[in-house]
Amino acid sequence: MDVFGDLFEALRLKEPTEPSATDTEADAAGPSIPDVALDVGQVDSTGGDLGDRFHVEPHGPAASQSSMDEAYVLGSEIDAEGLMREVLQNTLDAVLDPAQPARLRVQLIDLDPALVRRLVAGRMAHWHASDIPLEEMLAGPVRTLVLEDFNTRGLEGEIETSQTRHSAFVNFWRRFGDSTKKNGEGGSHGIGGRMALAGASYGRLFFGLTERAEDGRVALMGQGHLKSHKLSDDPEAPEYTKYAIFAEEIEVRGHAAICHPFKGAQAREIGRSLGMSRQPGETGFSIALPFVKDRITIAALRTALLRNFYYQIAAGKLIVDFPDETVDASNIRQVIVSSSEASDRLGYLSLALAEQAGDIPTFQANTGKTPLDESAFGAAEAAAMRQIWEEGRPFRAWIPFNYQRSDLPGWQNGWIKVLMRQVEENEAPGAAFFRQGCMLSKYRVPIRQSVVIVEAMPGAASAFFANAEPPAHDAWSRSLLDDKRVFKNIDGRLRTMRHCAPDIEAICAPEDSAGVIRSVFDAVFAAPEMDRVRSSRSQPKAIDAKRDGKRDARTNQNPDHDFGEEEEVEAGGGTPLVRAISMKVLEDGFVLRLRDPSVLLTSAGKLELKVAYATRKGNAFKRHSPLDFSFAPKARRPVSYSVRGAVVEVEAANLLSLELTGAEFTLEARGYDPRRDLEINLIDVEAREAAQSGDA
Repeated sequence: MDVFGDLFEALRLKEPTEPSATDTEADAAGPSIPDVALDVGQVDSTGGDLGDRFHVEPHGPAASQSSMDEAYVLGSEIDAEGLMREVLQNTLDAVLDPAQPARLRVQLIDLDPALVRRLVAGRMAHWHASDIPLEEMLAGPVRTLVLEDFNTRGLEGEIETSQTRHSAFVNFWRRFGDSTKKNGEGGSHGIGGRMALAGASYGRLFFGLTERAEDGRVALMGQGHLKSHKLSDDPEAPEYTKYAIFAEEIEVRGHAAICHPFKGAQAREIGRSLGMSRQPGETGFSIALPFVKDRITIAALRTALLRNFYYQIAAGKLIVDFPDETVDASNIRQVIVSSSEASDRLGYLSLALAEQAGDIPTFQANTGKTPLDESAFGAAEAAAMRQIWEEGRPFRAWIPFNYQRSDLPGWQNGWIKVLMRQVEENEAPGAAFFRQGCMLSKYRVPIRQSVVIVEAMPGAASAFFANAEPPAHDAWSRSLLDDKRVFKNIDGRLRTMRHCAPDIEAICAPEDSAGVIRSVFDAVFAAPEMDRVRSSRSQPKAIDAKRDGKRDARTNQNPDHDFGEEEEVEAGGGTPLVRAISMKVLEDGFVLRLRDPSVLLTSAGKLELKVAYATRKGNAFKRHSPLDFSFAPKARRPVSYSVRGAVVEVEAANLLSLELTGAEFTLEARGYDPRRDLEINLIDVEAREAAQSGDA
């Protein structure tokens, strides 16, 4: 059967009908494949043309325009690590038999360009209008990455609808920003998967085939991420939306355009043509990425696997088949040893392997309230834990993680697991954080003499932190919690995760922490001062003034100063967190750095950064206008900023909220008018909230 013989000949619509009964393999007897690319501007059962503006329905994937803009821009930055993290996180979330490992098969093949041309025939103009030169890209073999997982459930839920939010299939193919994953499962942000897949392809398209465990159905669809575009310069020409859907046919129900997938034998044959190897009865999800980017190689994918998923492989939860080798629990150490780019994971791997060997002492805290000290474990248990640590042996500690939700009765009771041992000679200390098979690669805490793995265990702890992750699943932040009104004592729970490993290390090595201020009294009893630093291009003069009862610390720079030098000044005054920040003045901006990472032991690391041009009279921050400058990227006068070791949100034109996640915190802001002075406020959010609540 020539599956592609009639592709893209005409756009076929079915009359409105009720959803059909469950399909099975008998779907193979259905009609031949019609036009399968959806250009939403052509679909409207009301007779009008809705393609001149974006609508949630009936325009295919339900998404806000900002979500699609974010997906298109961020997708261009996807590399092998981002792709592997997204794919494997979803694989580990969908395991069918927990007693057996999930399996991922990785292939890199060349497809016949004639085949791919037939898949996009008749719609190629839309890719060209989106600045994607498919015609040129089809001049030779199409480099294609195929990723297939096994012992997974596949994309479950209803297929023949666009209304339900309880269908993994619908949410994957036709919704953005939604997810059917329950609390505690990774990937709660629906935009991440499609962004990673489309972003890994120069053609911004991918295909997926699923065989479902719940009913045995087989279905295949595809998706392309485009720009808003027109096919002509005619002002009256319709503007097309930012996606194309590859499907068997389109059905109009009221105002909804529903894309029906290929099913049964048709889906299998298309999948085989795209290089997929899934056989009948092998449940899971297969993905084909034509035009995969050059930087996504087998070597890069292997490195991403070793750096991010060594814990799951060592635990026997994951096996990955590459063309030249299989990586599993039996050889993971050997593979990492041979990889120069993943050798820094060996310390963590040794902890994971020791736990799997089963001979590891275990301790349990009686509280999750920080700071944790000997009383949390008892004197005898703390002494035993310290002795094991001093001998260089690994141990495991369980930390209670309990909280309340306003929408659920009673307490939610969970656990944090800490695996720890003392560092060996020439080994770097550090901590790695995990939740539901995903490593939080940008979450950092100060560790001095230990190698640590911290895991938010499935259940209440995982559910809490799943709500505090960005789409990349690489950090935790209060600002990212889905609904801050639902969770109670948020800051206390975040402190438990941030401080549990350093606190346990302090129990084991008290002499090392003698110089670290562990009490939170400084933060609680200090007023939340708004410490100002003015960077000036005028004649230097020292100013130390009181204003509104708050201490000002201003440093003026000589106009002849070389702003490229590493000359930093303290922010001055305020709480320990604010005093730990230094500033370097640039000709058109500034750089903030964390000088003393130990401050994160006693602080949530939350700051607000407010910037304004200095004024002769009045409050410069109240007088700020977005026409002066703005942190927003699409503002009329945007300033640029880059950050490491923190989660950042733009709260207003001149206001950023920061949550420090690592000792390497650096923020560089550029693009200010070099002829004008800047005033900079750093606010310790935790101290301000404590003062406002009357706790101080």
